[in-house]
Amino acid sequence: MSALAGVEKMRLRKETALTDGRKLLAYWANNAGRGTDNCTLIVVDGNFSRPARSAMVLGSDRYATERTSSWSGDVNMSKSVIARLGITKQQLGAK
Repeated sequence: MSALAGVEKMRLRKETALTDGRKLLAYWANNAGRGTDNCTLIVVDGNFSRPARSAMVLGSDRYATERTSSWSGDVNMSKSVIARLGITKQQLGAK
């Protein structure tokens, strides 16, 4: 757990397969490591191909989108971020 209550840092790849067959796509801003919302997380169907930029993911292909902070690949996954994405820690393979 991080110093912030209810925030857990998770190491994510550009694409993370969820246990229900969907994918979690992660996009980092050019200012990676700075700011409070430099990481965009998007939940999509499992057969969706990840485009180079998050803006290229059409609204109809998204189940959910959330912005959060990240530092060196560790993404701050608070309970509220996970809930707004409509996923669980278990679907990410977390314990």
